Amino acid sequence: MQIITKIKAYLNDQKEKRFWRFPDQFIAVIQLNDNVKVYAIVKNGLARLDRIPKPETGYSYLDIIEIQGPVAKEMFRDDEINVYKALNIIKKSNRPTFTFKAILPDKRDYFYLLQAFEDFKQKAEFPWSTTDNNLTWRKGYCTAESIQQAEQILSDFCKKDSRRKFRDLNNWDYYLTLKK
Repeated sequence: MQIITKIKAYLNDQKEKRFWRFPDQFIAVIQLNDNVKVYAIVKNGLARLDRIPKPETGYSYLDIIEIQGPVAKEMFRDDEINVYKALNIIKKSNRPTFTFKAILPDKRDYFYLLQAFEDFKQKAEFPWSTTDNNLTWRKGYCTAESIQQAEQILSDFCKKDSRRKFRDLNNWDYYLTLKK
């Protein structure tokens, strides 16, 4: 029985990948609430969140949501893209969001950090700086299967260059309790 369940899960996963391979729009803005927007791809009245939304919105990276619209237009670089309103979550990705602080002394470290998470099919977002030798602590977001996986990815990333550092890796809920 377990083999059949695994085969069904694999086939459903492949079906979903094929569905998103050719979206109606490769980039659109999804209005999650009054103050929070996130980029996504859109197909057939659905959107897949391709950026890490602020966790207090209740949405997660790679959630599939039902959308309404387009309700407006917004500029993205030199192009006008559609803005859609989020209605409800169709499929939750269950990818927790973590926050961390890091020092990335070399401007190329930003791209290496993103790739370190991409190698594990996860995502990181971090404020990029064109300045070499940027030695200030900056806050970033990442997704991972667990806080242990996020810590391992960040540790391995920092071991490759002793000038890189990270600290304060926490579940997003930790920061919400600090605000109260």
